[in-house]
Amino acid sequence: MINLRTHAYTIEQIRAIEQAAIQSGISESQLMDTAGQAAFDCMLTHFNDLKSIVVICGQGNNGGDAFVLARLAHQQNIKTHCYTLCENNQLPPAAKQAAISAERHGVSICQYHPTIDFNSYDLIIDGLLGIGIQGEVHSDIAAIIEHLNHSSAPKFALDCPSGINANTGTTKLAVNANATITFIADKIGLLTGDSLAYLGKLYTHHIG
Repeated sequence: MINLRTHAYTIEQIRAIEQAAIQSGISESQLMDTAGQAAFDCMLTHFNDLKSIVVICGQGNNGGDAFVLARLAHQQNIKTHCYTLCENNQLPPAAKQAAISAERHGVSICQYHPTIDFNSYDLIIDGLLGIGIQGEVHSDIAAIIEHLNHSSAPKFALDCPSGINANTGTTKLAVNANATITFIADKIGLLTGDSLAYLGKLYTHHIG
């Protein structure tokens, strides 16, 4: 974990770092596995005595990180339910692989529906959007964020609370997280603006 916040980067710079890592021989799936493991370890450090978690997986690689966390939690006998927004074949390749692996290990994965009782879980994992949002969230995603925020269960955001612009820190609606783990390096938008009210405790992991 990085403790001193002396450098912050734009989304474009983070993407460039990711691509440089991939070009150096680290696969996208390896990066995802490392991020998911870091998130899982951080979750256990920050949230005590977890018996059950619910994992909300978006349609991008942030959802893939969440699938990895879900698999690891299930393997540690934490009751784990995943809710996704799309079929596996609509996911990017690495995220699809992570979803298939989670299913093969016995993780329950279902389509998201608005009647889910999030209050019945010890923790909600936000793997909806990550740093992928630049403008306002679409109405269907906004409804999910509001659903999450109406729950009294604590929330753990992966990379960035969904709804926050990681370049500017601005938002009109975002997941109100109790803790956030961001990957590779700090993003400018997580250290300024509206985001400070939504992050909870911020952890950073460089994922190698």
